[in-house]
Amino acid sequence: MTIAQEFEAMGNAASVFRDITAHLERFFLRAGNNQSFWNYPIEIVFDDPLQLKLNLLTSDEQDYLDNILEAVGEKRGKSLVLHFRGNSDWYLEITPIFPDNNLDDGDDDTSPKPSFEKPALVMAGGGR
Repeated sequence: MTIAQEFEAMGNAASVFRDITAHLERFFLRAGNNQSFWNYPIEIVFDDPLQLKLNLLTSDEQDYLDNILEAVGEKRGKSLVLHFRGNSDWYLEITPIFPDNNLDDGDDDTSPKPSFEKPALVMAGGGR
């Protein structure tokens, strides 16, 4: 894969990610902003135009998209995983990430949990 092809694959994955975020925004606005507790895992099925875009992604573009979703999810303390049910049926599964608090040498966890990073505190400033 040439550098130009890699950048094109990254751009295609980023474009689909932008569409996914717009779909998620509409989903959560419809569900109600005031809902404070969600039952996890949340499964969000995409609309037909987004399903088509996901079906047209190459394997490299899907890898880039998976990496983007993983990185964004970790920043928010969530696991964002794309699943394919067959029949062109894609959905996104959202689950919380719980930090591994038992970090000693005798840790008996069978699989390491992803790192969790507390979101940075952002101060609001006046003006632009």
